[in-house]
Amino acid sequence: MDGDIEVVISARCPSWEVPSDCAVKLAKSGDQSLQVQSSGMAYCSNCGIEFVVDGYVREHSYVKDKLTGFKTVFGAQLKKTGKQRNRQESFSRLAYLCTTILGLEQNVSMVASQILQKLMDSGASRGGRGFVVLEVVAAYTAARISNQSVKLENVIDSHRGWTTAEGEYRAIKSVSPKAVRRLIVEQQRQGTIPTIRPMASDLIRNNRWCLENLSDEVISTAQELTKGVSGSPDSIAAAAIVMACGDLRVISPGSKYFKDTTTGRENDGQRMTLAVAAQLFSGTSTRTIRKRMKEIREIQGISVLSNPIEDARKEVIKGRLKQVVSELGGELDPDKPPFGITRKDVEVLERIKNP
Repeated sequence: MDGDIEVVISARCPSWEVPSDCAVKLAKSGDQSLQVQSSGMAYCSNCGIEFVVDGYVREHSYVKDKLTGFKTVFGAQLKKTGKQRNRQESFSRLAYLCTTILGLEQNVSMVASQILQKLMDSGASRGGRGFVVLEVVAAYTAARISNQSVKLENVIDSHRGWTTAEGEYRAIKSVSPKAVRRLIVEQQRQGTIPTIRPMASDLIRNNRWCLENLSDEVISTAQELTKGVSGSPDSIAAAAIVMACGDLRVISPGSKYFKDTTTGRENDGQRMTLAVAAQLFSGTSTRTIRKRMKEIREIQGISVLSNPIEDARKEVIKGRLKQVVSELGGELDPDKPPFGITRKDVEVLERIKNP
């Protein structure tokens, strides 16, 4: 069989290949008017992206006459080498990870594809790493470049499977966090990927949930609270959002962060909590957020409101508890007052007494 090359690319056009002179469309159709550099790079003047033109191998079948030796060529079949097939699947897995699993925007997914192409060209997959490690590094780096709060461990744990264009689910072998971190450090030293440490104010400004559910005043207040605070930008941003929201009921009913309650104020929404903030900025934890809130209070000179020593409500609860226990035939030890007893605990005892 004889072979020649037909071009195909792995880039995605942000304009969905609508323009007639789209370079991505021209590359896929094999148009010879497309200018391709010697390195295999092509440039699209419409969307401003630069991409690599890959190739299929077109194999022709033929019949050879034994007497004359004349070859009759017929038919054509496009085939890919193993390297080309693996690269195409790698880009598909990366797109599934960015858009479906991590919920990133289309532009972030395109940045991740460009980073993955650079890692492939630099030979970062050599040494037994494979493309899966490169996909994790590309997705994490693109998210941080775009000021998105992601945790490297979450990206590694999430990249365990993908769905092909035919709808078939395929599992992905797990990768070592140590190998991922080592590759990130190595590529940052070589200059293949940038060293990114986003600002806390940028994380707040680029958080989709904050932009859709919080007012401009709350977001501006949160950005002001991030100034002068040390620590990871994710924890600072989360702490600033919690303090800026205050008593505002910003979690509306029906949202994924809303918890069903029976307090009678379900339609009023719920306040921002540490647990929700840790989900909005997944690169931190509730314990770290609490520490950052303490630092912000010290910097801003905000005093913490403490509960009064003698709380009348506690005395009422103790009185009701003493009465219920006595009606049930028991007695409370006055030298050992009950600690941690709440109004709900007393109501449970009252229901037991009066079934």
